[in-house]
Amino acid sequence: MSDNDEKPNTALTVQQPYSEALRPRNMNDAMELSKMLASSAFVPANLRGKPGDIFAALAYGAELGLAPMQALHNVAVINNKPSLYGDGLVAVCQASPNYEWHEEGVKGEGDERYGYCTVKRRGRPEPVTTKFSVADAKTAGLWKKSGPWTTHPDRMLMSKARGFGLRDSFSDALKGLISSDEAQDYPSKTPAKAEVVTPKVVDAPVVHQAVIDTYSAKAGTNKKEEKS
Repeated sequence: MSDNDEKPNTALTVQQPYSEALRPRNMNDAMELSKMLASSAFVPANLRGKPGDIFAALAYGAELGLAPMQALHNVAVINNKPSLYGDGLVAVCQASPNYEWHEEGVKGEGDERYGYCTVKRRGRPEPVTTKFSVADAKTAGLWKKSGPWTTHPDRMLMSKARGFGLRDSFSDALKGLISSDEAQDYPSKTPAKAEVVTPKVVDAPVVHQAVIDTYSAKAGTNKKEEKS
């Protein structure tokens, strides 16, 4: 083979990642994808059969840089609050070019026991630590609350501190979304029940007995006249 002959191309073809291929390019694509996913068992149970809710999750995910399937499993609306599950919250912050490192854990005893989250954002001279203690949880009416606050109190203390810490340091990356754990602590808003108004029953006018007797007498006279 001469130098002028074209060498065969033996390089592997790099294909577009499947997650990228699934990203909607416009609103029509997003709606079609939402309708398709609504009938799938791979979406969370609370989103099945709800293309509108899926569309909203995809839209939030797109703003955060999440691929469609990541958005469906990390974006949640809890107590009317758009939120991110804990791992999703961390993932969005770690994907930011301003993320350097963070550390979290639980320390202390009794009411002074607290969860903490120390966050180092690139460009800031010092890391920032956020804490959430048992005393804080009691003040907020969360301590011993039915659910995770009873079964996994340490994890909830840490989750609270993480949510506040990451939101304080990466509000630009999170676009205002809060953690799902924090959203669950908001009071649920149930629509007010419609007030049932019972119409007031007005007492019927009292008919005097004399009027009844007079009417009966006239009725009897008329009957006699008809016979005659």
